[in-house]
Amino acid sequence: MGSIWERDVLQKELPALQEDKQCDVAVVGAGMAGLLAAFYLQQAGLKVIVLEADKVARGQTAGTTAKITAQHGKFYANLEKTLGPRAAATYAQANLWAISQYQTLIEQRHIDCGFSRRTAYLYTRGTDLEPLERELAAARRAGINAQIAHPQELPFAIGGALAFPNQAQFHPLRFLQALCATLEIYEHSPVTVEGTHVLRTPGGRVRAGQVIFTCHFPFVNYPGLFFARMHVQRSYVLALSGAPALQGMYLDEQEDGLSLRSAGDYLLLGGCGHRTGEMGPANGYAPLRAAAKALYPQAREVAAWAAQDGIPADGLPYIGRYSPRKSDWFVACGFKKWGMSTSMVAASILSDLILERENPWAWLFDPHRLHLRAGAKNLVKDGGKSVRYLFSGAFPRASCTPRQVQPGAAGIVRARGGHYGLYRDEAGRAHYVSIRCPHLGCHLQWNGQDKSWDCPCHGSRFDIDGKLINNPAQQGLLAWQEDS
Repeated sequence: MGSIWERDVLQKELPALQEDKQCDVAVVGAGMAGLLAAFYLQQAGLKVIVLEADKVARGQTAGTTAKITAQHGKFYANLEKTLGPRAAATYAQANLWAISQYQTLIEQRHIDCGFSRRTAYLYTRGTDLEPLERELAAARRAGINAQIAHPQELPFAIGGALAFPNQAQFHPLRFLQALCATLEIYEHSPVTVEGTHVLRTPGGRVRAGQVIFTCHFPFVNYPGLFFARMHVQRSYVLALSGAPALQGMYLDEQEDGLSLRSAGDYLLLGGCGHRTGEMGPANGYAPLRAAAKALYPQAREVAAWAAQDGIPADGLPYIGRYSPRKSDWFVACGFKKWGMSTSMVAASILSDLILERENPWAWLFDPHRLHLRAGAKNLVKDGGKSVRYLFSGAFPRASCTPRQVQPGAAGIVRARGGHYGLYRDEAGRAHYVSIRCPHLGCHLQWNGQDKSWDCPCHGSRFDIDGKLINNPAQQGLLAWQEDS
């Protein structure tokens, strides 16, 4: 399954790195954030090389709903409460600037990517508007021209909505296709770090003065410790044809609600997300398809896809220096599902840091901030989950015998003197994998919907034969197959 963005953009295959190179800045990860940072640094006269383990923009950028907005759920009231009005105003200013900067870049370079200004609505299906009114007051104090509205175009009744006018949406892959034309990018070039300034790929090494990690989840655990400061959530999107077009972009104030917006001839319906590795009956495509059928019975599904993103403990992305011990390393991660606006903010902060320019927002997103009050509760919660899954990874238990695993099902079994995950395909062939994540050893969970083994600690995912799908793990699983 692929997104509608992937379906109508034919990107040429780029070469893998096949020789040793030198550059001023190496960027690890060719998604929106990494490519924007590379673009601005190249425009400033630096030699930049981008290294991508897979293909350009085929990770989280391809899975986005592509809303460019400063409206990030019920966020400003809590940010103002925990970190003060300056923090809320800085966050708003950065994201509003990002929208305008996209428009400027698109107009200057004549990029045909369907960019259009829209109103973003945070709606409630209840009658109590007090939470939205609190968010309204905080948003206005932060400098956003917000208001309470009562739009009528949704297929269900709402009690009201918080409107952020003049936000935007676009086609992210068309945008990047134009932006990448002048960048030096190497696909299928996974990176191993050899010291601070040398990156090794299967085909060659890159020696860089400075390194940017924009690879979704930083895979160098020490220093940085990003694995201890965020978890990963997975979300789902359907593209529907035959559904009425929406003028606005909509998001439920409740975390388990729906997201809706139009994209050309399609309506994008999103929701039913969950922490990676913790899927329940209310999560995934099945309940989302049920909602689509109930809301738009005449519509037809034309695409379905999923994405996952890092959720930082205090709700603020990590953008800046990787570690005080690595002054030439930089990072951008933890975009909490708002990667389009945050990618532009990240490109601004990272390019300014490398070019030794002042940036008005860098202090807020500093990866080594001490916002303990804002994130302490989530740090404890995430830490507790990780400890539990680490323990179960170290001491796994069999849930069944190999013979009890039916075609199309999976389980934890004893085999070859240890515990392994077993998936039996429809032909009866058994696919065995190690059940411990190679990242830090957490116990993998079976995802029956996507037929993958998922890590609930940090979001790594593997297919039925142990091939790596999502990082931060950097290698696949021990695996083998047996006939029935």
